[in-house]
Amino acid sequence: MTEPLDISALPVDGCFFLRKKMPAPADFSGTSPGAYKHVYTYWQSERTIRSELEAMISGAKRKIFIASFLLGDAALLDALAAAAGRLLGGVYVITQLDERRLAQGLQELEDDGDPGAENGGIAAAVQTQKKRFDQMTRNGIYVRGHLNCHAKFVVADDETALVTSANLMTSALDFTGENGVVINDRTQVRQLARLFARLWHTGCAYEARPGQEYRLSKLKRAGSWTADVPAPANSRSAEVIWTDGTEHHILTAIQDIITSAESELLLASFGLARLHERRELLLDPIRTAVTRGVRVKLLVRPRRNLPRHLAEASELAKSGVEIYGDQRTHVKAAIADGRHGALFSANFDFEHGLTSGVEVGCRLDGTPALADATRYLRHANDQANLVYAVGPTHQDLDERLDADGRVPWPLGKRVDVMAAREEQTALAAAAAQWPVLFTIRSADELELHAGSQQWRLARREQDRYELSRTASGGGSDSGSMLTRWLATPSTGSRRGICATLIEWADGATSSTRDMGAPS
Repeated sequence: MTEPLDISALPVDGCFFLRKKMPAPADFSGTSPGAYKHVYTYWQSERTIRSELEAMISGAKRKIFIASFLLGDAALLDALAAAAGRLLGGVYVITQLDERRLAQGLQELEDDGDPGAENGGIAAAVQTQKKRFDQMTRNGIYVRGHLNCHAKFVVADDETALVTSANLMTSALDFTGENGVVINDRTQVRQLARLFARLWHTGCAYEARPGQEYRLSKLKRAGSWTADVPAPANSRSAEVIWTDGTEHHILTAIQDIITSAESELLLASFGLARLHERRELLLDPIRTAVTRGVRVKLLVRPRRNLPRHLAEASELAKSGVEIYGDQRTHVKAAIADGRHGALFSANFDFEHGLTSGVEVGCRLDGTPALADATRYLRHANDQANLVYAVGPTHQDLDERLDADGRVPWPLGKRVDVMAAREEQTALAAAAAQWPVLFTIRSADELELHAGSQQWRLARREQDRYELSRTASGGGSDSGSMLTRWLATPSTGSRRGICATLIEWADGATSSTRDMGAPS
């Protein structure tokens, strides 16, 4: 009799988000005093981004500058309306007015299951955003649209500023994982105000004028705004950093932080894009850090529906980076050894963020805020419910794979199977190279998928099954099938990962029985 086939112990090529054993749920708390104050949103914890933002708006005496890719929290809009009335105008907003890009941003929220995504579809969500713009303009708020501004920051009276990863939406202010920094260093606040002014005068393409109903018009420029915005010193000190045109100060800061790491490097990004196309900018420095013994941890949103994001995560994981997934995180950060670090709005993205578009961040070296930001990221990694595993076993996938609608292997850890010798050999060979998947056809019948082959596994006796091939070659392979399953979960799913030890029972069957197209 052929040796047993232990499918459960076989590794599956690739990387997958697995549910990890969770510590007891823990709140995060801690806000540093001083010129730089770490602020955050965390599930069921304090919401200091909201509280600090509300204090800035209500305390403003002259003007408020706001840049946010999306803006839609009702309480915040009411506070801005009150400020515009008190300041006789004086509230200036840069946001996404272009409907196509607005739809893309809202689609991103919906694709990732963010509670901030609007009900009723993307078209309805765009209309809701337009109603909010109408509310702002009717209340005397100056609104302009920038086609490539993803930055999120606020400046009040050139005296206080907030730099954050959070769009000014209810989800970001109440429960999505976000953080940032309140800046009271007047020099850096004024630097950020000058950057806002440059974006307002030279970067914005559309406007909606205050004091009337929302009506989008293209800006006509009589001249150019030439005031200088001095570049950051890049001296490993606390300072505002940004991406805008050829100014890639966030990327420069991240590279310096990675290079400085000696034992621990904490990274966070909502998404990953096109890192492999410019490997020398981030991938290679991260790999070099791992090689010299640095423990690198990366916190990301899983985004199982985006193959490009997963491909970048896989390359990092195979390089030795520990990757943790959290469906609520939107944090972007880089911190080395708790000594050098920065928070920013940019994703690790060479399509938009690090070398193009507009993003803003803040270097925190030498401030108490950096210690709080370090604790925040460590806490977020500990509380993340997923870990990205390289080459897990079939049993790992069956027990822990993060997949909507997946059902557990139904036949137990060991099953007796009758099969022709050639079918035993074929299944063993396919299982050594491909994931073995199953689909439940009835209470007494499963279909196994391995490589491009399929088998029917049907009950013949109380505790014995018969294996016969139903298709061979020409179809989609089981690796591609698993990728599709993860990206597009089925409602009422009856599918999963085979995880069992097959004992080949006496009594061979014909390998040609039931050959034909799969059901």
